[in-house]
Amino acid sequence: MSETIVQGTVEAWLPSKPPRPAPALMNTETTLLFFNLRSDTDPPTKGKNTLHYYVAVHGLKNVLIGKQSMFTLRECLRFLREKESR
Repeated sequence: MSETIVQGTVEAWLPSKPPRPAPALMNTETTLLFFNLRSDTDPPTKGKNTLHYYVAVHGLKNVLIGKQSMFTLRECLRFLREKESR
């Protein structure tokens, strides 16, 4: 994941092949890619338990839209910064 801050906006990239910009609001599958918990070729269920653990124990905040759990790019970057500073 790479991150660039330009005039108050945040641009981050997904580690996919080819790399693509991370959206401001990500569903579970995109968040798994963002955190490198699975790759493009892995089955969609790989890494979901780890992501649920991050939410339940480590304080990653998600947003429910309907029945789908979504994650904001800013929250994911905040979570990574917090984990890096420990």
